[in-house]
Amino acid sequence: MTPRTYRRVETHSARPTAAASHRSVQAARTRAELLHAAATAIGERGYEATSLADITAVLHKPKTALRYHFDTKADIATALLETEFERWETMHELVDDTNRTGLAGLITMMRTFLADHGTGPYQRAAISLLLDAPVLDVTLPTPPFSARQLVAEYLIEALEDREIDSAIEVQTASEGIVDATLGVVLRYRLEPMVDLEDKAESIWSWSLMGLGVKRPHALLEKYRAIALPPHDIETKRLL
Repeated sequence: MTPRTYRRVETHSARPTAAASHRSVQAARTRAELLHAAATAIGERGYEATSLADITAVLHKPKTALRYHFDTKADIATALLETEFERWETMHELVDDTNRTGLAGLITMMRTFLADHGTGPYQRAAISLLLDAPVLDVTLPTPPFSARQLVAEYLIEALEDREIDSAIEVQTASEGIVDATLGVVLRYRLEPMVDLEDKAESIWSWSLMGLGVKRPHALLEKYRAIALPPHDIETKRLL
């Protein structure tokens, strides 16, 4: 009888653990769905014009479903930015792992960033939040690095390797490249299926010509976007 009793106790104790695991997965999925809905709304309307009701309406859920995970709209924005910033850091690390520097690193990074536009609404929401942050009455996390800073680092490497004209003023050039690329992102922010790399190609080509690159098209064709891991929020939505 002892073995049988042991088996009954073991089975009984396992049930709450399985149930708790199921609830944990369900909670993670719901949180990810809320973040996806919030990112979609913020990317389209901006932070101020997005309400908690807008977010829950997308999911056909009551506000109580949201309150279980987030206390305020600012908490949602913070969660979105923190997740996206982690992805940007991963992106930067993976580009570094290619050992591409100078213009090769710059092109790879820009292509990879724009290619990530199609993985979900998170990048669009993050950019919208960063642009609005100076006028919002909330404290939001800051990115691990600025786009201008990153582009400037690649241009300095390109100068050192004599890939670009020695008379180039790095700060001015980096601002021009970032502003032009951001313009493409904002122009098509409501069209997630648009190939942003393709749309930015001519702008990048002109930018490279301005840097003194003789055959910008050939250089752009040589370096492509690198593969990124699945987005963390998307992974949890599919649990």
